[in-house]
Amino acid sequence: MIEERTELSSLPTESLCEIFHYLEEDFRTLYSCLQVNRFWCKQIVTILWQNPMPNTYSSINLGVFINSFEEEIRLELEQNHGINVNELPKPLFNYEKYLKILNLRGVRHAVFYWLKNYRLSKNPFFDECINFNQNPTIDIIEKSLMKLILKNSYRIDHLILDLSRRYGDILEVEIFTNEEYSGIRNITKFSFVNNTSEICYNNIKNLLQVLPTLCTKIEIFKFYNLIYLHDEYETRLVNFIKNQNQLTSFDLSKGYINISRMIMALKYQATSLKRLTFNKISFIDFSYFSFDHLINLEYLEIEGTYPIEFILFPLSKANLKLKSFMAKFIEIDYNLKESILKSSKNTLEELYLEIYIPRINGKSPLYS
Repeated sequence: MIEERTELSSLPTESLCEIFHYLEEDFRTLYSCLQVNRFWCKQIVTILWQNPMPNTYSSINLGVFINSFEEEIRLELEQNHGINVNELPKPLFNYEKYLKILNLRGVRHAVFYWLKNYRLSKNPFFDECINFNQNPTIDIIEKSLMKLILKNSYRIDHLILDLSRRYGDILEVEIFTNEEYSGIRNITKFSFVNNTSEICYNNIKNLLQVLPTLCTKIEIFKFYNLIYLHDEYETRLVNFIKNQNQLTSFDLSKGYINISRMIMALKYQATSLKRLTFNKISFIDFSYFSFDHLINLEYLEIEGTYPIEFILFPLSKANLKLKSFMAKFIEIDYNLKESILKSSKNTLEELYLEIYIPRINGKSPLYS
């Protein structure tokens, strides 16, 4: 019997691309594949550069972007900032075109590490402290790089705004609203992360002010670690949620202050919302939630919400038709969960409940 062998090179383009996407997190393998041939190189470059500037150390050489900056900026970097542009690698592709995830803080973070490594490459004994928030070289590279991305990238799908304490304000809002740039206008996912500061930054406030009209195609909202949400931010985020026409997923994790209005804004997403996640959120004010409008909700996940009845009681009255229901570390809510299970008896496909056994001793089995 002759064994048939399929060479990778003979696979259809669609199959190869699917294989490459399975390797998205395996940079070592992707870099090896990059060198196989011209076709593979073109396919893999689009994957490697879809998120080159995360909010952590980035190993990608951002110097390839500087050669694409305006001539005036390149001269400024050479004459006043000690950057020898002629020594920087020439780009083989317009890498900014492939960006899909734009982390506004990640851009500055990547520039910071690139500049630090550049200084060390010129002087191995370089020990000058590079100030992350107050450094004119980082400022000019960040601004020019952001303009380059917003002008040339047509694939940006996910915008991430991180408000952790180590950061200052973002770039001025005019960069994002420039009509010549497609920029973030077509994003479908927005993440608002790690707000632990009581400071209200003007440029962040201004960006949140224009997002409701600038970005109207959001399908996924993810809010994480809202320890304290400034009133100025909250008002604008509520308006942002209201103005979306096709929101399908809403994830609120670790929220404690000023989150009630954001949840109430979901009533404006009556027909489109399909996934709802509340993880480790608490309420300091009483608010009456109504979820009767969530007629197409398919996925519900709740973990550690307190007081749980604020969320579960209105959900139990909403006559939900869920496909997936996940509930963890929920308090005295046996009857409320049972009500949700009853309404979803003909649609439920996945169920995960984590319950403290002593709390259900003597109770009848949950509805089946």
